[in-house]
This record gives sequence, C-alpha cells and structure tokens, in this order.
Amino acid sequence: MKIRLTEAGRCLHEQWMTLPERFNGVTLDACVMMPNRFHGIVCIQPVGAQFIAPQTPENPHAIPGTMNRAPTSWEGV
Repeated sequence: MKIRLTEAGRCLHEQWMTLPERFNGVTLDACVMMPNRFHGIVCIQPVGAQFIAPQTPENPHAIPGTMNRAPTSWEGV
C-alpha cells in the first residue's frame, strides 16, 4: 500500500528532510506521518555552547555562572 501525501503532507516532509541542512548539529531519526499529526525524532549534537542559568524572579534558585541542567530527582518526594 502506497501512501499519498496531501500538499500539506508534502510540505511537512520537505521541511523535515531539510532540517539537517538548515541547522548545524541536527540529524534525523525515525518519523511517522499520520492523517492529523506527525512524530519525528531529532538528534541534536553538542555544538560546544553552554547555557548559563540566569537568576530571575521566576528562577530564584539559579546560581549565576553555573550551568543549567535537567533535574535528576524529584525534590520533595
């Protein structure tokens, strides 16, 4: 069975396939197109940049000059 893409589906597929050309350090893995949604896995390679967490009213626990990181445990559990 061959899938026929709509114009929107063709546009989405074209944009998906050009992501690595438009963004350094991006590679694509599997993708699935469905009639009303799209799922794709984007692999982002390290580019040497660091994110320094700013101390703001919304993020008062950030220590200026330290790297931000994803939480490794749920505090308070």
